[in-house]
Amino acid sequence: MAVETENTRNVALSLLEAKGMEWRRVGKGQRFVIHAQNDQKTIRVLVKVASRGSAMVRTDIDDAEKAVISGFSSDVDSVLFAVGGRDNKEISAYLVPIKEVEEAYRSTHGKWRAKRPTGTKNMTWVIWFNDSGDADCNDFHQIWEHYCIGTYSTSTMRVVDSERQMVVKGISIEEAKAGLATYFNVNPNNVKIAIEY
Repeated sequence: MAVETENTRNVALSLLEAKGMEWRRVGKGQRFVIHAQNDQKTIRVLVKVASRGSAMVRTDIDDAEKAVISGFSSDVDSVLFAVGGRDNKEISAYLVPIKEVEEAYRSTHGKWRAKRPTGTKNMTWVIWFNDSGDADCNDFHQIWEHYCIGTYSTSTMRVVDSERQMVVKGISIEEAKAGLATYFNVNPNNVKIAIEY
């Protein structure tokens, strides 16, 4: 797995924690599924990374109505999208109910396919959290704005690599933990910050 992908996912998981949800990974393998819980409930969440704004899924056939989308089984309640910007200066996290996610992929692929009724089969479907894709598949950062649980901006943090020091200015503890997790390429759960007076 690319470091950029892992870092983007780690920041999104830190943003989830900042919203008061504890999480733990369930199972192993390619599909990254977590149990996330707060005081009221526990949900099973598929984590999808869109490091450059595009979130892809694979299907078994090229049919927007009948295809089985890989990873979208009945055991998942929601999808946590970890979305990086084109310039790698911001990472946002969106926690979206699985039914809405599945409908978005089916709808956008159906519209995309209607414009291209012939040609090669396409079993990799994409939605974009920016305007880089097809017009029918773009702008999910606006469509799902109400599902955004937070955004981490790297402009509030500067890393001095030669000394392995991090200069922090005007950010919260949660943002600092997210930045440290990204910088050291570790799980955000492993970042502990102690303040001594």
